[in-house]
Amino acid sequence: MQIPTGRFILPDGSIFLEGKGVAPTLRVPVDAKTVLSNEDVVLKAGEQAVLQPQGAGIEPSGPPKMMDKSAAEAALSGGAKFLEQLARENYTDADYAQPGTLTFTVQASQSDKLIWGGIWCASTEEVLADNLKSIQYKFVLDGKDVPSDQMAVFETPSQNLFCHLIYTALSDWPAGEHHLSTTMTMTKKVNDGQSDYPPGDYVLDYSVFVTP
Repeated sequence: MQIPTGRFILPDGSIFLEGKGVAPTLRVPVDAKTVLSNEDVVLKAGEQAVLQPQGAGIEPSGPPKMMDKSAAEAALSGGAKFLEQLARENYTDADYAQPGTLTFTVQASQSDKLIWGGIWCASTEEVLADNLKSIQYKFVLDGKDVPSDQMAVFETPSQNLFCHLIYTALSDWPAGEHHLSTTMTMTKKVNDGQSDYPPGDYVLDYSVFVTP
């Protein structure tokens, strides 16, 4: 890019970056691996640095604040986003239909109010109630179990289905890298009125990176 008539100056009147450019802060080590590599190691290191979430590798001072049930209900009704809505990853219904672990990479700010929980839907209220007898939840926030009785519950019809949401809202995120997980254990095969779900652990694993 050339701007022959442009002149970028600092508040003191000096010319911005004149004669020195942008000093690099990320240096790629020169060793046998980088010298003998067939890849562009400098470009690869730059791509990794750009794509790495802000806050990665930083130990937070503590967990985010978990709202009480009434505050969580207010956050949900006020349009607070779910963790999945901020995640880089997108999964299909088929991905959720088998036991296993789905990972989510979430970039958040310290002031975000985010909904975290688990949801199950069925074709009718009766089928939903029967399904829930065979479903157990476990929530872990930054290495500590969160009792289900501390979570709020919301049940509502949704697109011709009946859904049960157990959730909380998280706020006041300390900067750094947080880890959360929701494990839904089916103790036996469950049919939601449309499909069969094998018994096992269905795990949603979240890495939440909070900008310093």
